[in-house]
Amino acid sequence: SHPVKEGTPLSVEDGKSFLVRGFSGRRTYEFNAYVLSSTTTPFPHLHLTFPKKIECMTMRGALRIKPKSLAGWIEPARAEPGTIKMPMIIVDLSTSGVRVHAKRQFGDIGDEIKAMFRLPIDGDEQLFLIPAAIRKLYNETLPAELGNAEVTTYGLEFLQPEGSVRMALQGYIYRTMVEG
Repeated sequence: SHPVKEGTPLSVEDGKSFLVRGFSGRRTYEFNAYVLSSTTTPFPHLHLTFPKKIECMTMRGALRIKPKSLAGWIEPARAEPGTIKMPMIIVDLSTSGVRVHAKRQFGDIGDEIKAMFRLPIDGDEQLFLIPAAIRKLYNETLPAELGNAEVTTYGLEFLQPEGSVRMALQGYIYRTMVEG
């Protein structure tokens, strides 16, 4: 898009160099280009030279946030009646998965589980019960400000959350990012 300052398009001279960044799907692109011409008809836009070199990087699968004080539970995917749910603390959250701390190991890499947690959505607490698979698993000691606790950290991949669940997660993530 045309460079703008305080809502007004800036004057751009032919030959000016720009670093152009963009994305498509899960890839980001970056390249240098020069202005061939700048015009305002039918709207402000630039014609740029074709880049000599384009750098491409693959982004993570989804945006992640680090919520404050968000807890939940883990239980086996095929839990027997009366199975005890294990508490977890959510470290980061995305539409594709979650990283959590638990007090003890609960399954192995590849195991399917259910992740359960509540999020404030439109002023109400909404319960999420999402099938997930354990993708990463390691033990760590939390820093002193978190009590030096020994925890098991899990990387959980959500297994195809349904559309409304995915949209609610995405809305919560975007709102949290905007609110800082």
